[in-house]
Amino acid sequence: MLSPDYLVHSVFDIDIDFLKKNNASAVIFDIDNTLEPYENPTPSAPLLAWFDSLANAGIKAAFVSNNNATRVELFNKNLGFPAYFKAGKPFKKKIICRY
Repeated sequence: MLSPDYLVHSVFDIDIDFLKKNNASAVIFDIDNTLEPYENPTPSAPLLAWFDSLANAGIKAAFVSNNNATRVELFNKNLGFPAYFKAGKPFKKKIICRY
């Protein structure tokens, strides 16, 4: 089963310098009620800026969601990250099979 290495209250609490110091090359994110409420179809301006900071630090990102392709693709439209839908989290079988 998937389990996080760290838990934070908000994505904005993730210190990008901490990720760099710990040699993080990529981070996997959920979308709904993690990055944005389900009702928000696209990322907010502050979230887009945060992802820009992540990219500027050389850290890649991907989305893994239990939601459908339409929702995930709309959310990811302006970001263009690798994105996986209907992932069946917390189980990792479908994620591993995609690599």
